[in-house]
Amino acid sequence: MAYLKLVWLAGFFISVPFGPSHTAQDLRVKVLMQAPVQSSNPIEVSRGTALDVPFPLPLIPPSDGMLNTLKVSAALPLEPGDLVQPARPSEKQHSPTVTNGALDSWKQFAVSYDADPTKPWIAIVIDDVGVNHRGAKMAVEMPAPLTLAFMTYADNLEELSQQALGRGHELLLHFPMEPDDLKRNDPGPNALMVGLSETELDRRLEWGLNRFKGFVGLNNHMGSRFTRNRVGMRRVALALRKRGLIFLDSMTTGSSVAAAEARRVGLTVLERDIFLDHIPTSEEVRRQLALLEQRAKAKGFAIGIGHPQTFTLDVIRAWLPIARARGFDIVPISVIARRLEGVG
Repeated sequence: MAYLKLVWLAGFFISVPFGPSHTAQDLRVKVLMQAPVQSSNPIEVSRGTALDVPFPLPLIPPSDGMLNTLKVSAALPLEPGDLVQPARPSEKQHSPTVTNGALDSWKQFAVSYDADPTKPWIAIVIDDVGVNHRGAKMAVEMPAPLTLAFMTYADNLEELSQQALGRGHELLLHFPMEPDDLKRNDPGPNALMVGLSETELDRRLEWGLNRFKGFVGLNNHMGSRFTRNRVGMRRVALALRKRGLIFLDSMTTGSSVAAAEARRVGLTVLERDIFLDHIPTSEEVRRQLALLEQRAKAKGFAIGIGHPQTFTLDVIRAWLPIARARGFDIVPISVIARRLEGVG
């Protein structure tokens, strides 16, 4: 009897028998394809195949019933010494699971930074990191500490996120959510959509929350429709509370209920103040940074969101020393989160 190795991207191995009496039919799995269309057509997995797909696999589901992305690697049989029992998700999950939010995991992942309490604070968040490799590299190489929000479906997330941490940046998970005009604005694979069942919402959340490690919380990508949906945002809030993470509402709509639902379950919640590059010009970024300074002076802190575009990053890079000279402290997002919590 030989065994085929199934590698769970959350970090552990499982195996299934594949003997002379078995065929590829025994390893048939149902795959929900990603954009542009969904399909329930099964994909056959046999010797010599390797693929990365999100699918329900009934053999060994996670203990909490959530489904995740698996990599099926059937090119080689396992040796006897490789036959290991699956690790419990709580032992291997990238973002620790906590009970009733008892452990604030985000504080463990937060960048250590001694903020000046006498100065107004500004946090700069760069969204969509990882979708474009060149943009991601530029963002990672920016002067720290910025807060980099890595897209759930980006490639090389482990490597990029670790590089960002090594440079002194703080991390967020940038999660795609349904916009108002879905036909013109595709949020990407495994986006959170209004109308999905709780089971499917939880599956997509579990997939995203295990894509890489070290982030302090989650913020939304698009989501002008989804963040108005109380039921959906409550599922998001509960998933974050389970892991002790914070939530940053990107405020892609003025009617968002995301922050309210997150506060209702006891999360530490932040809200975006200024979009820096909604109009994609250097001049606009400079104007928006000036507004961000005004907002920080008025309330003691402010959060600006930009994107890893050359003109945005060039303007921010030039602005950072000027802002500090004007008396602003450029801080990771967690510093503001601690202030809102009343924690020093």
